[in-house]
Amino acid sequence: MNDSTILIGSNGDVFRFDRNGNFLNKFNRSGQGPGEYDVISDMRLYDGEIYILCSLYRKIFVYDYSGRLNKEYALPDKAWYSRFEPVNDSTIYLATNGSIREGYEFACYNPALQSVTSEMLPKTENYFTNRNFHPFLGREGADIYVSRMYDHTVYNLKKGASVPVIDYSFNTPVQLKDVLGKDAKSKYDMTSNKRIVNFLGLFAKQGNIIVQSFELFGEYGVSQYLYKQNVETNESKLLYFNRQEWGDYPLLAVSHPVLIYDDNFVTHVDPAFVSATKRLRNPVALNNIDVDEESNPVLLFYHFKY
Repeated sequence: MNDSTILIGSNGDVFRFDRNGNFLNKFNRSGQGPGEYDVISDMRLYDGEIYILCSLYRKIFVYDYSGRLNKEYALPDKAWYSRFEPVNDSTIYLATNGSIREGYEFACYNPALQSVTSEMLPKTENYFTNRNFHPFLGREGADIYVSRMYDHTVYNLKKGASVPVIDYSFNTPVQLKDVLGKDAKSKYDMTSNKRIVNFLGLFAKQGNIIVQSFELFGEYGVSQYLYKQNVETNESKLLYFNRQEWGDYPLLAVSHPVLIYDDNFVTHVDPAFVSATKRLRNPVALNNIDVDEESNPVLLFYHFKY
């Protein structure tokens, strides 16, 4: 998303909408020919162009809004890069995201040289990942915030270095890494009726104030949380988006936030669930959303205040 465009990828199609949700155009460059991708592993808007990462081809393709190829960058063969974040014309951060048992989880890539200039955060036991986990949590200018599975630390990737920003200490005696590889009964015995942090989510920082989302295994399965803290005074507040809070946050209980934009958590929700929530609970927050079960998914913006 940027100030004028919402971009959505689906099965190789790239859909472009304006900020009011009006459809503008779409293209599909999936295939095996020059300038084509097999699937969209990750996608970004940067400097008026569409950047698409194809993990299998180990390339980043750069298209204009019509789908015309402007340039492409070849990535190194030694890792399976599955996520990326463009910073400027000389820096793209890449995440290996569980593709290699040894090495580094993040790399600083220079597109002009088409080579990796530095690597950050050596891999330890944290090589396994989750389909909902996104290592790039947020950004503030050239500061890129990331995290790792089973690591409750937010890092700042800046100028090719990784600097811890905040390290959470959760009161959860059993972590997910403790059950990795165990059989189903052992997992159940270890986790039953215990609250276990899944992984850190989106992160925003302004001055001394941080805002962080995360998931927690609890009494009702996986629930969404939002944490706000003043790192100077340690004053903090925790919002729990579960079934009891549907009146204020009717859809965060079932929808994972996908990005931060302009001080909003953005999430997409199935239209059938929006209709059912309006019909069964009639929350005021959804009165202006007119959908039926044939509609496209709905984008919701949850504004937070620093």
